[in-house]
Amino acid sequence: LNAKDTLRKLFSWVPEGARRKFAQVEQKIRWGIISGDKPLMDIEDRNYLRDIYQEHNRNLAQFLERDLPWI
Repeated sequence: LNAKDTLRKLFSWVPEGARRKFAQVEQKIRWGIISGDKPLMDIEDRNYLRDIYQEHNRNLAQFLERDLPWI
């Protein structure tokens, strides 16, 4: 039995909505959203992703007929 299965059995009595809310909070804590500490993206990574999605973003902006701030 792994830890995930053990926790699932342990919290099986908790209503589904509460479990879902707890999972969302736990995920935000792992991402650092609640504490406000977000890891910064390296400029090289940002440029790489911008280059990959440049055409898609341009098409999206044209489809929406508006400027997109991340282009």
